[in-house]
Amino acid sequence: MAKGLIKFSATNDWNWDTAPVQLIHNTNTLTKAGADNSELRVEKTAGQTDALVIALGAYEGTGANRNGDIFKEAACADHYKTFIRSGKKGKDGKYDGRALNRHHKNKPEDPKYGNIKAAAYNKNMKRIELVIGLDNDKCAEEIQKLAEGKQINVSMAAKVAYDKCTWCGYEAKDDKHRCKHIPKELGEINKRGEMCSMDNVDPKWFELSIVGRPADRIGMSLKLASDSNYIKTASDYLEMYPGFVVPSDDDSCLTISKYASEKRQLVKKLAAIEKHIDGVIEGGPKTSKDKFVVEQKSKLNHADKISDETMEQLRKYEPSKLLRALTDQGIIFSPEDFMKYLFGSDSLKDSDEVARKMKTHLPSMFSDSEEDGDDVVNEEKYEPSGSDIMPRGLLQMVKNLFDGHSLFDKPAHGRVMRITIVKKMPTAKLSTKEEHEEPSKEASIKELAKQYTAYKVAALRYLDEQNKLDEELIFNTLVQNR
Repeated sequence: MAKGLIKFSATNDWNWDTAPVQLIHNTNTLTKAGADNSELRVEKTAGQTDALVIALGAYEGTGANRNGDIFKEAACADHYKTFIRSGKKGKDGKYDGRALNRHHKNKPEDPKYGNIKAAAYNKNMKRIELVIGLDNDKCAEEIQKLAEGKQINVSMAAKVAYDKCTWCGYEAKDDKHRCKHIPKELGEINKRGEMCSMDNVDPKWFELSIVGRPADRIGMSLKLASDSNYIKTASDYLEMYPGFVVPSDDDSCLTISKYASEKRQLVKKLAAIEKHIDGVIEGGPKTSKDKFVVEQKSKLNHADKISDETMEQLRKYEPSKLLRALTDQGIIFSPEDFMKYLFGSDSLKDSDEVARKMKTHLPSMFSDSEEDGDDVVNEEKYEPSGSDIMPRGLLQMVKNLFDGHSLFDKPAHGRVMRITIVKKMPTAKLSTKEEHEEPSKEASIKELAKQYTAYKVAALRYLDEQNKLDEELIFNTLVQNR
């Protein structure tokens, strides 16, 4: 790791008075946005669509960002060109511009989605502005969103020599050695009227990524779920983006999953069935099959969850092998079991409450992902995989879970019958949209729901590949969300 701190910021970390990312139709676009025309006029590039990015604001004009970071005007004016100076010059003597990445996956072998074509420090607006060239094919969805007046989120990384606490002046060169104020009191105002912030000294920007909606990676979910006001520091971002590296040569560029196309088609199919179930619930079942789904399959959600003891044993196995062993048997974690798997049975504070909030997003999880699901279809950490040699103990544990937790038709139907007879549970009904609790607006809860969606899509894609994905399994999976 390079010396000094790595700082991340994004276009939505400041409150702008204009759209921070917009397509450039002509020079009037720059003028209307109040951009600095002097350095941002570039020639069109074949196969690309240009966009203006208001990257970040100087402290004197915009204050601190949402994570408590500030970049002084002098630092912005001195270093804004580091956005485009990749260390490689073209034949014309100009720098070729840094690559545009996804989700901070910037290794040399990772895909590139365009480049930064120009950078300027706008003295009047006190902000750094960029022109990026978006690859027409790879960024078709982003270009379409911008054309419709919607926003995309662009995130950038910088090396800083150190950051300085604005309250006590302590200079931190890493996150392990900080003053008592950071990050606990970031954003607070002291008696002198000063906001507690981190003043970033000598920033040099070296990487830019499209990150879709602002998304905390799974390593941050525990902190965010426990404290919705948690402010992320450099180390937190490095946990969120495991594919991120600080290259020694400063040549930078989230891998698009090799299953992305398959997953996208699957999400589309699941969303359609999800909407069908909504229609059946609200309008009443018109067929015996719909009636069985609404009244009988709902009982699956009253089956016993995986015990804490068993879950702790499962968590000891390598994730890809565990997920493969489970999925081979049609076992897909319920929302509650997914939480226990991620965080452990005793680690997450108020886990039942967090799971309840997460479930407010699940009835429409696939429909939501159909509209904006890049993070879901490109997420690979939940892919069932591993070598053919599977631990014998794991296979036995999973075999023992089959009858009580598999979503394959035979064991699932058996559980419905047992619940009806043994628990004497009467005919149930899935709730309507009106009866659902309003979806939680907490960022941490939304991220947990997104992670659960990514997990389910990965499991169902794998089952489809194994020719085990049928209509009954899909219905059982969708009912599990309600």
